[in-house]
Amino acid sequence: MKGKEGDVKIWFKTKVGEGAWEKRPEKVVLDYREEGAQTFQAVDLVWDDKAFQFAIHLAANPQRKRTAYYFTAASAGGVERVYPLAAPDMTFYLPVLPA
Repeated sequence: MKGKEGDVKIWFKTKVGEGAWEKRPEKVVLDYREEGAQTFQAVDLVWDDKAFQFAIHLAANPQRKRTAYYFTAASAGGVERVYPLAAPDMTFYLPVLPA
């Protein structure tokens, strides 16, 4: 989601279910890379109690290229799952938006 100042907010919210995912994930990591980069960079998302989601704000950057990203969520029991499920071969993308 692009903000008023050109910053970008990426968020992750899960639906609580049964088994290992009865509660929200213990930790969510965002892996991302700009077009042309060979490796993904990892950053922990921060839990937002008001919005009930993990989120990160990326500062405005007019030179930002198209950016691929995916999430890794971990339960308290150590179960990890990536989103989308085929990541890192399949990813989400931040579009390059006009100024």
